[in-house]
Amino acid sequence: MVEAGRMFQPVWKGRLMRTEAAFRVVVVALGMTAMLAGCQVSVVEIIHHAPADVPIPPAVSVGTMEVTGAESDFARGYLGEQISHKLAHGLATGGSPSAVIGARATIETGQMEGQRQVRLLRPGKPACLEMQTLPTLRRTAKVDCAFVLQYPGLARPVLLATSAKYDSYEDPRVRAPDGLHRSDDPQALFLTKQIVRELLDDCVKQLVAMTSPLESCATVRLRPTLAAADGLSLVRKTRNAQAAQVLEQQARKHPKDTALWFDLAAVEELLGRYDQAEKHYRQVLDLKKHKDTEAQSRREVVQALIIRQKMAAK
Repeated sequence: MVEAGRMFQPVWKGRLMRTEAAFRVVVVALGMTAMLAGCQVSVVEIIHHAPADVPIPPAVSVGTMEVTGAESDFARGYLGEQISHKLAHGLATGGSPSAVIGARATIETGQMEGQRQVRLLRPGKPACLEMQTLPTLRRTAKVDCAFVLQYPGLARPVLLATSAKYDSYEDPRVRAPDGLHRSDDPQALFLTKQIVRELLDDCVKQLVAMTSPLESCATVRLRPTLAAADGLSLVRKTRNAQAAQVLEQQARKHPKDTALWFDLAAVEELLGRYDQAEKHYRQVLDLKKHKDTEAQSRREVVQALIIRQKMAAK
């Protein structure tokens, strides 16, 4: 009996040691989770106020509308109305506009008619499919529009180029919400005048975007790690400049940690330091072989802000 007890003693000792090791792993994991929970900042709100690409003065009037191509008479009047509605702000204090906006637009339209065989369900008993030859139609259009911004005393006008195009084959409305209708059904296509109106609207929207300040708000989810704990704790206390310093120090120590570089880039963007933010977002993309859609999206936003700042400084 004594010998049997001695035989089983190593077995029980081995099991006890494995149990203790597993317990330690659980304790460490819980400790790490608690540490992360204490410093975690799930999201940050980043608000941007950027200058317009081409700022315009407060008093603007509508100038000459030069339109060539299809629907030119309609487009000439419609462009003037839209610019007046979106951008013209009346007269300056002296009774005259401080700037004039005109337009030079070229409209190209085309359509291709034909026929093709379509298998349709023939009503009857029993119902069956039969081939029918049906007419087809495809409409295309393109508008190139250069808006001319003239300031008093300016030797040369400022040209703001816009462009929009249309293809009925690519219009989901033609196929109806269920997507089952024919894309070349003549009965489902919009009239050329309606297409031109929508393209002109698109060009005016582009003009408004170029001459309006950019205001945007983005919710960015940070990526907490143990190395980022101190930095994210400072972000939670809105001590963002100190957080950026701490995160950068940690990122230098852990150069392969993409989460650290992303958090640092987000904090730099939050601080308005766009050059540094773009640099760190690029580091994330380089480390992840450009397979990080969020980092790519944030980098594009920051690049656009950098360009706007440079243009406003000229």
